This record gives sequence, C-alpha cells and structure tokens, in this order.
Amino acid sequence: MLVYVVTMYRFADREKHSYVFGVYDDEMLALKEAEKEQIYRGGNKYYPEVIKYELNGLPIKVVHNVKNEINALTKEEREAWGRVLNEEDEV
Repeated sequence: MLVYVVTMYRFADREKHSYVFGVYDDEMLALKEAEKEQIYRGGNKYYPEVIKYELNGLPIKVVHNVKNEINALTKEEREAWGRVLNEEDEV
C-alpha cells in the first residue's frame, strides 16, 4: 500500500520547526490538504513537503519538494477554503 506523508516546514527550512501534518492514501488529496494547511498557516510561514512511501517501508520519491510552490487546489477550491477560514475568524 502506498501512502503520502505531508510534513510542514517552518520557512521551508529543515532546521527550523516542522511537523507531520497528515498521512494519505491518495496523492492528490495529500497535495490539496497540504496546500490548505499552508494557506491556513498564513501562506508563507509553513511550507509542505509530500513524500510517497510504501507502507512500513522506505521513501519511494518526493512528490512535492518543500521549496516548490504548491498549486493542487482549483480556483474554486481555494476560494471555498478561504470562505471557510473567514467564517472561523468571525466566530
């Protein structure tokens, strides 16, 4: 079984704070959730890296490098996510 591990790195620096955001069985879902988390964290503070693994195995490949811009969400998905975040701020 393949899994995609999303790790968020502060200022895209492996030497600064980082955290595993999630593990997914679908590559596009991992990329979209990584992008949502990046937006949620302010857009330029935490940057995602997505690595594909064989479950209980070694990494297979880097799907998304922490230094690259992520564009997995469609315009409509990005706008919908922005509305969700705005609703949270208003509560």
